[in-house]
Amino acid sequence: MASVYDRAKAVEYALYWAIRRNADFPDYSGAGGGGDCTNFVSQCMLAGGWTMNPQVPNLKRHHYTTASSTSRHGSQNWWCDGYSSAVNWAVADAFAKYLVNSGRGTVVTRNALARGDIAGVKGPDGRFLHLLLVTHVIARNTPTAEGHRTNVYVASHSRDYLLKDLHGIEMSYGNLEYWKVATLIP
Repeated sequence: MASVYDRAKAVEYALYWAIRRNADFPDYSGAGGGGDCTNFVSQCMLAGGWTMNPQVPNLKRHHYTTASSTSRHGSQNWWCDGYSSAVNWAVADAFAKYLVNSGRGTVVTRNALARGDIAGVKGPDGRFLHLLLVTHVIARNTPTAEGHRTNVYVASHSRDYLLKDLHGIEMSYGNLEYWKVATLIP
């Protein structure tokens, strides 16, 4: 049975935890963790009503960076147990694939973003390197030179943004993709 994604709760969580860490979850910021941005976005999704999807009962849990984590954790697993997590919970590129393949999100244009949606920064090789949660979308009277009809603000970990203007990130990194999070969660 599908549940409903509560955008307001996801954004409320993001605004509270963007510049601090929730001790109920692992922190992948330091010592080779690769960053905490996707872990943060996953926490926001959980706060918004997503349910964990372990799909592999009695799995011996390992930190997501183990060599065979993708095969051991499966492509449709999304979980965190407070110590470790599925690769889809904590790794940007894996989360992006999970989001679309699970039906929990669809790729949209920037102008279609709403509070509680997700933006992802791609590297030169096309893999996602950083994820951000959209916290505010404010209509503009006139479009920007790039055709943007809204000012979009985001929150994230790793670079610990709170109300960061997405336009600045777009100008710095250039290669972003945007997802509309499904209202009904499969």
